[in-house]
Amino acid sequence: MWGNELVRNTARLAAMNLFLHGIGHPTGNALVRTKDALAAPPDQRASLVLANPPFGKKSSITVYGDDGKAARESIAYERRDFWVTTTNKQLNFVQHIASLLEIHGRAAVVVPQAEPPHPGLPR
Repeated sequence: MWGNELVRNTARLAAMNLFLHGIGHPTGNALVRTKDALAAPPDQRASLVLANPPFGKKSSITVYGDDGKAARESIAYERRDFWVTTTNKQLNFVQHIASLLEIHGRAAVVVPQAEPPHPGLPR
């Protein structure tokens, strides 16, 4: 069992939650790594993937210049194991989850609730 989390404090919280549920050992290998899961192809495969990917359509990061001003930069992941190169975060996670699976592997993914249709549009 292992996982990745981009935000360090969230990774620590996830690791603590696993430990409190009897998964892992305080002096054992880290079960949750702090890293960008999309940055590179996976180094191991899984028969089961449980994911709660971030929601939102575009990937971006905040970059701080020498002057201290913040700017947003778009991220498009170019991986050979992805079907398409895109900045669409949701599609990138679907591609990543598929790349993690062993043959005949299964995945369960939390998805956002669909927005209700606009009241003036037909259903």
